[in-house]
Amino acid sequence: GDTVAYRKALHFLSAVETLVSQYRGAIVKTVSEGVLASFQDCASAVRLAIRLQAEVENGEQLESLKVGIAIH
Repeated sequence: GDTVAYRKALHFLSAVETLVSQYRGAIVKTVSEGVLASFQDCASAVRLAIRLQAEVENGEQLESLKVGIAIH
């Protein structure tokens, strides 16, 4: 239900925050479950995207989430 979805969203945002920091980025803005982050270079953003997708596919806490990633 809503409680499970809310907990998954919080866990996702926490994981994104940790990964953004690890890949030399900074979170600029969050809207609902969306995150806008800035990185020092494009390669760091791409590496984060690959890692985040792997976390979603393999992580028990994040399974069943559908994640969209865009890099501009």
